[in-house]
Amino acid sequence: MLGHPGQPLAAAPLLGPSGYSNKKPDGQGSMASSTDPLAVIQRQLEIYNKRDVEEFMTLFADDCALLDLQTGTELARGKDSIRERYTKRFSAPGLKCILHARMAIGRVVVDKELITGLPDGKEANCMAVYQVNDQGLICRVRSACARSGHVTEACGSTADGAPLQASCVRRNH
Repeated sequence: MLGHPGQPLAAAPLLGPSGYSNKKPDGQGSMASSTDPLAVIQRQLEIYNKRDVEEFMTLFADDCALLDLQTGTELARGKDSIRERYTKRFSAPGLKCILHARMAIGRVVVDKELITGLPDGKEANCMAVYQVNDQGLICRVRSACARSGHVTEACGSTADGAPLQASCVRRNH
């Protein structure tokens, strides 16, 4: 386990599947041109926290889809729709994403994140599952978030997508 439960991860270099760091050879910044999924998602986090929507959009495939992980609802598809969504999100001056955990298998990266500074003054605990294509572009994002002050249900599902009602957890935040 990296870090301590409830504490953000230290800003140590992340190693990709090939074992190399996502840092440039001079140790400064990330390698934006990398196709390594860990490096791509780390770069996405850095740009998200800068709230630079145009630079952010360079990391997405033209046909990328954003999906709600719990319901399967499509939240956005394509760069225009994603840009509109994040332009609104990035207008919050205090917006910040804090990474608590990350793992990767192949071209899939899973992050546990805390989003603070949302426009309504609330925060959200999120799990995001990113899929990165062979060109190093994010082609699918599935996320589930629990915002403070909201009731959420977290449910498992079978391999065919059917909900496992017995595994549902209902929590007040």
